[in-house]
Formats: sequence, structure tokens, C-alpha cells
Amino acid sequence: MPFRAAEHAAGVVPATFGPEGLVVLSPADAARLKADFVASGGPEDGDVVLWGGPVLPVEVAEYEAAGVTWMLTDGGARGWEELRAFVAAGPPRCGA
Repeated sequence: MPFRAAEHAAGVVPATFGPEGLVVLSPADAARLKADFVASGGPEDGDVVLWGGPVLPVEVAEYEAAGVTWMLTDGGARGWEELRAFVAAGPPRCGA
């Protein structure tokens, strides 16, 4: 998929919708999206920001390998204490 004005962008934040609302892209879909963005003139080191759903994946190595630099969450149906602990723990890392 071509990205208009990709050469002027610092990254891409796709909003992919299915019948139930926002869809969490797979690592393979994220890699294709990044490749399309770069092929359209976007920077190779540009950010790829994905919505990760109410629960972010614990294993993020495949997303990192696909070029994803940020994954966002809406916090799900967490209570305040659980949400605070989630934020305090910081982002999941692949250990690399």
C-alpha cells in the first residue's frame, strides 16, 4: 500500500479496523506495513506505532524484529492499582 507524503513523515501510526473495532496487527502485517512505508519514501529508521489492544503482548521480540517501535494500550478494564503497577513496570522488552 502506498503512503502519500511518506518521505516527509517520521513514522506511521496505522488504524486498522475490523467488525469489532480496532485490530491488533500481527508481526508479519507490521513488517509488511513498515516495508510499504519505506518503499513509499519513508525513512528506514522511522517509527511504527501499533495499537496493542487492552493487553500488550508479553513477548515483543517478533514485533521489534518487524520494526515496531511503540505499542499502545488502552489499559483494558484494569483498576487503578493494577494500571499503576503496569505503568511502573515499564514496557516489555525482548531482552536484546
